Amino acid sequence: MRKKTIVVSLLLLFLSIFAVFGQSKEQYPNKPITIIIPWAPGGLKPVLFEVIKPLLSKELGVPVITVNKTGGGGAVGWKELQVAKPDGYTIGAASNSIFGATFSTKGDVDYRNFKPIVSLTSDSAAITVNVDSPWETFKEFYDYAKANPKKVRVGNSGAGGIWHIATMIFNKQTGIELLPVPFTGGGPAVTALMGNHIEATSVTPGDMTAALPTGKLRILALASSRRNPYYPDVPTVKESIGIDVVVNNWSGVIVHKDAPDECVRVLAKAFEKITKDPTYIEFFEKNRIAQDFMNNEQFSTSYKSDAESMMSVLESLD
Repeated sequence: MRKKTIVVSLLLLFLSIFAVFGQSKEQYPNKPITIIIPWAPGGLKPVLFEVIKPLLSKELGVPVITVNKTGGGGAVGWKELQVAKPDGYTIGAASNSIFGATFSTKGDVDYRNFKPIVSLTSDSAAITVNVDSPWETFKEFYDYAKANPKKVRVGNSGAGGIWHIATMIFNKQTGIELLPVPFTGGGPAVTALMGNHIEATSVTPGDMTAALPTGKLRILALASSRRNPYYPDVPTVKESIGIDVVVNNWSGVIVHKDAPDECVRVLAKAFEKITKDPTYIEFFEKNRIAQDFMNNEQFSTSYKSDAESMMSVLESLD
């Protein structure tokens, strides 16, 4: 009887060790991955991630789900990611609006609570008006705004977001007083402009992909160091009024700071492969967006340096 008990005990011990070993060898990912999109549907970024969803699912071999959590210029979505289980199965779309969210929420949302995975693209702020407006050039727009402080309402993608900050930077660097009007994403801001509910927007040309072909909008200037090759006739702010205003925005992917490094490695590799997929390339060409991909190492460096510069700008604007 004693011998039989010892044999049974050893068998149970062996099975326990085998089970633990088997779990440790379990590959990531092995269940659905959720991407939190912190902006309303319709803008460039949400549409981009809808294109990415099936490609990422195919690459990783698991379902990929996108969930829009809007508000606060992205803060609502990032707050949800910040409290999600750090197992690599919940990741988030992000932009450098995350630094604005850190500032505006006084650290309730904090960019330091995330790990960068990859950056997919970048774009510049564009001052855009309805074609029915009286302004044909940015100089005319600038002169009117200067003579009429806070009379020009400029729509952006959310309070504390990068395009809200862009309007504040315009005001500080040019001496005019534009009135920022936050929406739940770039798409709703563009819709408001098309309906003449505001005078302008500061979102990117990419956010206006569906609207620009209607002929109802006019891009007056880009807050960029050079002209956009897809819009060669649109001048930069510096070309228009002699004042250099540059506001760029990246679109990337982040995860909870405590997520395993192996998850980050696997995800970064998958996203990089996606950028070579014909469907992905076609989306960028169709929407006239330059691919500006940064791998994990590059994006990690950029994320840190952008944080330092952006937080400095925000503090100076406060």
